[in-house]
Amino acid sequence: MKKVSWLLAVAGLASLSFGASAADLIGIPRVVDGDTIVIERTHIRLEGIDAPETDQVCLNANGVHWTCGIDARDQLVAHIAAREIKCISHGTDAYRRMLAICYLADEDLNAWLVQQGWALAYVKYSSAYRQVEEDARVNQRAAYCVVPGLPRCGILP
Repeated sequence: MKKVSWLLAVAGLASLSFGASAADLIGIPRVVDGDTIVIERTHIRLEGIDAPETDQVCLNANGVHWTCGIDARDQLVAHIAAREIKCISHGTDAYRRMLAICYLADEDLNAWLVQQGWALAYVKYSSAYRQVEEDARVNQRAAYCVVPGLPRCGILP
């Protein structure tokens, strides 16, 4: 009897660990800002990128202030267009948000934000989007890089 109980306990632990590794989340998100979304009640930080906060102000190429954080958020909202996305978790951050790469159909949304210039590759934690950022720089789509004080500013002429 003890052997059966032990086997059931091991099987239960194994099923818990398998469930935790299969942390895909699918749903229509609410966009908080350019790199944070919520699906159901799960807060998700888009992994490997850094977008401006909604209250952040940037300078355009002419030195005029603009609400880049609001624009980044609104661009993501418009791109998703109330469609279902899939997020694949790779852990949690210090704020207990799910760290994930999210997809709209087969499109990597994290990469899309960097490609369109609404976010930067967050190289402190990942180099996954570094080349995408370089392509945005070459094609002058890097709107976020005109943020005063940002170490990698100056992409736009």
